[in-house]
Amino acid sequence: MSNDNGVPTLSPSASEQPKEEAKSAPVEKPAAKSTPPEPKAPKNEPIALDIVKSAPAPIPLPNNRPIEPSHLTVVAPLTLAGNRPVMGSEMQVTHTFMASGNRPIASSQLHVDSTISIMGNRPIASNQIDDANQLMGYLD
Repeated sequence: MSNDNGVPTLSPSASEQPKEEAKSAPVEKPAAKSTPPEPKAPKNEPIALDIVKSAPAPIPLPNNRPIEPSHLTVVAPLTLAGNRPVMGSEMQVTHTFMASGNRPIASSQLHVDSTISIMGNRPIASNQIDDANQLMGYLD
């Protein structure tokens, strides 16, 4: 086939030709079944309900991590990075360091020789080791 300018045109394929829409017959609604009305309780009497006992829904955890019993005591939740527990501790905190978050500074028996001001006043401890065998045991 060609158009008026003499340029050949392709005839539409069978899949591109418009299809006749099927005329559907009106859908008949099924006749309503006659069922006897359910008996209703008198307005003055309560209706009894079945009590179903079920376990409370578990709290979903990320990646389905399990929760196990522990001897740790939860003091409060921390909600900054998820609902993480804050555990109680017997660590004696002297004050906190706010430069890199609210980090506790604990009191200890560490003998400090000097401090480095470049590294945020971090302590430099002595190289004398009290119990070398105990220290090497941590490396195993």
